[in-house]
Amino acid sequence: MHADVSPARVAALLIAAFLLLLPAPPAAAEEAAPARSIDRIAAGPETLRIRLSGGNDRERFRLVALHAWEPDDAVGTLVHAGPGGEETVEIPRRLGDRDLLFSRFLVEGDRRRPARWATSLEPPAEGTQIRWPAARKGVAVPDSIDDAVELGSAHVTVNVELGSLLLPPGAEDPPAAFIVNRDGQRLRFDPATVRHWDEQIGEMTRRGLHVTVVFLNQLQKVAAAKGVIHPATNVEEALFDLGAFNLTDARGVASYTAVLGFLAERYSRADRRYGHVGGYIVGNEIDSHWTWHNMGEADLAAVARQHERELRLAWLAVREHAPGARVFTSLTHSWSRPNARAPLRNTAGRELLEALTRLSRAGGDFDWDIAHHPYPQNLFDPRFWDDQLAMFGFDTPMITFANLELLPAFLARPEMLCNGEPRRVILSEQGFHTLPGVEGERLQAAALALAAYRIFRIDGIDAFILHRHADAAGEGGLLLGLRHLAPAPGELGPKKLAWDVFRAMETPAFESSAAFALPYAGHERWEEAAPRPGPFPEHAPEWAGFKRREAPLVDLTAAADQARFENDLDHGVKLLSLPDGGMADALYLHPNTPDGPAAAAVFAVDLGDAEAPELAFSPYVAKPGSDGVLFRVRVDGEELLAAPVRFGSMQEQRVDLSAFAGRRVELRLETEPGATSAYDEAYFVSPAVVRGRRSD
Repeated sequence: MHADVSPARVAALLIAAFLLLLPAPPAAAEEAAPARSIDRIAAGPETLRIRLSGGNDRERFRLVALHAWEPDDAVGTLVHAGPGGEETVEIPRRLGDRDLLFSRFLVEGDRRRPARWATSLEPPAEGTQIRWPAARKGVAVPDSIDDAVELGSAHVTVNVELGSLLLPPGAEDPPAAFIVNRDGQRLRFDPATVRHWDEQIGEMTRRGLHVTVVFLNQLQKVAAAKGVIHPATNVEEALFDLGAFNLTDARGVASYTAVLGFLAERYSRADRRYGHVGGYIVGNEIDSHWTWHNMGEADLAAVARQHERELRLAWLAVREHAPGARVFTSLTHSWSRPNARAPLRNTAGRELLEALTRLSRAGGDFDWDIAHHPYPQNLFDPRFWDDQLAMFGFDTPMITFANLELLPAFLARPEMLCNGEPRRVILSEQGFHTLPGVEGERLQAAALALAAYRIFRIDGIDAFILHRHADAAGEGGLLLGLRHLAPAPGELGPKKLAWDVFRAMETPAFESSAAFALPYAGHERWEEAAPRPGPFPEHAPEWAGFKRREAPLVDLTAAADQARFENDLDHGVKLLSLPDGGMADALYLHPNTPDGPAAAAVFAVDLGDAEAPELAFSPYVAKPGSDGVLFRVRVDGEELLAAPVRFGSMQEQRVDLSAFAGRRVELRLETEPGATSAYDEAYFVSPAVVRGRRSD
């Protein structure tokens, strides 16, 4: 039977017939070859071998190199163009005067994937494989190599400063052996400084000590002239004259990598002519960057990007010459909550490690490790077993000697592994303060013994390097040494009781000779001092003791980043251990000198229409050496409270603000010292504007 066909139907049939005559389309997206990507880069002395995957034979691709100092969106330099089917590309390592070992690579047109770095290096023809000692105890920056050896030390650290190794502009050229051309930059090493380290490291190596370098960037004027200081470093406010490394331009990167490469080559020779260095700690306490690795005010992302680049370039520069030499980041005992200052001046140690791990994997993972500093919670109190902020969950505020087993356990989590293995830990700077008298010495020795017993039973910790070998002036009153202050330059001070404990560590005599330490922590047997086996929860059960105000009108600790601080020696927000065993957030306000104006935290507070508002807080002075602090409260210039407080007492204060209800006011919290402010660690504990009791 024949049926009528409409014009629309005819048009549809013609379109369908036309489409059938077209060439077959490419395979469906899910069947198409994946985009070209870089899997791995291996570096040899003269070439780089780049292994790729994805793509197909019909599509050509181009490889682009980015300088270490160039941003991710830079155009880059073309280094190879070839057919899409290539699985391995070999390119010359040097492009003009540039060493591509310190560049990263990507496939042109694909910026979705991070650029990749070399992650394996062919061992040098000369030099020796550096092995890490089995013994773990050591001393930082020893005052006497003879004494360090007598103590049975296996490890030492030395502080090497980048700028001191380079001659300043205008100085005469050194011999040719001390001149290096790196990526178009002519760098001149200071022979006198090099000879100093030859003598020190050479003697330490000959005496059987394993040397780890703490590689620092001191903010001296000559360093600025050499271009090695990060341009964002706040030189005027860097408290301890230490800054981040300049990796933002060609000169800075060349200086950084050339100095580290020079050290690694010189101190890994097979003949040990100048000694051996087995590890390089890059910077100091990066999570407390404003204080110890200053790059100006910076958030977590910026600090992590900078430091991951520092670690990676250090690893490449060192491993090119010294296979087995290790590269470390450096962390304080602060873990899940940044230290007490502005959020752009500190980061949480845990968050920094997580960020470094993500960046490291994205660019091609490499085996950097962790140099941790597990000082007691209070550096002036060696009784780490009382550390309330050292909890047994991964959200602990601190990781100290008390809960150190958490760190290797955290690094063993799948998301933290490096090529399937946990990163390793060394304890490169930590010690125990000596309180006055013979009992103070016994307490220091007991703390050392109890910490050592725990540390040597935690898998994943490769060194325990005590700070310090001897007491030193300029440590803020801390007396951390195994010896007292030296009576004269070049001499050693008298031994403390801790000297004998340290010498006994890692010997059969240790447990019997150090048994006096057990009662200090309430133990009867050594087994009671052992580390906990885990597993550990994400949320520490000890947080149940955290005290917080219910539904405050204004939480002044939360508002501290909006406050104005005046005339103080230091300020911020801290999680504070309380005398009753609890914890609370507190506003820290250390008063300045007695002859100056009061320290103040100034808040703009909108009291709204709350009925009978009150300011509630507990004034607290944390240091026993304080001679008292006067806490004041002023509102719009009117003094409402003046409370003298001495160490140890803590009583809640309620300040009636009902006369200011409905207004926006200036609230000033002030502290004033007594005769001296040296130990006036003053806190407003849980400060908040709350509804008054009359309105309940």
